[in-house]
Amino acid sequence: MKSLLLKAWKDPVWSKVISAGLIFIFAACFTWISGLWPEVKSILFYILSLFVYEVKIPVWALCLIVPFLVLLIPFIHSKIPDREPAFINYKSDQILGIDWSWNWSKPNYHNDKYSIRDLHPRCPDCKSSLEVNDYSGELVHCINDDCKWKWQQQGNFENRISHSSTLNSKVWNIIDRKIHNGEFKT
Repeated sequence: MKSLLLKAWKDPVWSKVISAGLIFIFAACFTWISGLWPEVKSILFYILSLFVYEVKIPVWALCLIVPFLVLLIPFIHSKIPDREPAFINYKSDQILGIDWSWNWSKPNYHNDKYSIRDLHPRCPDCKSSLEVNDYSGELVHCINDDCKWKWQQQGNFENRISHSSTLNSKVWNIIDRKIHNGEFKT
């Protein structure tokens, strides 16, 4: 029994339930011993009477008011602005000479910000998927055999992108910069 109580006391929820119960018991004993129970009882009954106060309303008024309120709820809901940010429709762009498309993951339990998911490169000429391969000699090439598109990296030798993770990281950084500067197009 003692180990069960100690285990419950260490639990974040049950410890609050137990402490609330103990506070209630001590407060009830204190009010009974000190003779304050009649005053506490009258205050509680007064608060209860505020919630059950009788008001006479004609039935025809209820028949008009209730449907009006039910129809008013969707109208009010439509006037509340959406809380999604403006960049949520920004799902594609040409970055580093490649057409990129992606989706957004909404904030959730594990991440408190919107994040990019399903980042996908496409050929700017034929719109086929691009293969990003770290081991083929060409980092990015079109899977369409008839397409003559070749990826031309920009910059000098020290800034060249030689791995898919570097490419993805650079694309994510450019998307992030465009969102924060307001340069994105939807």
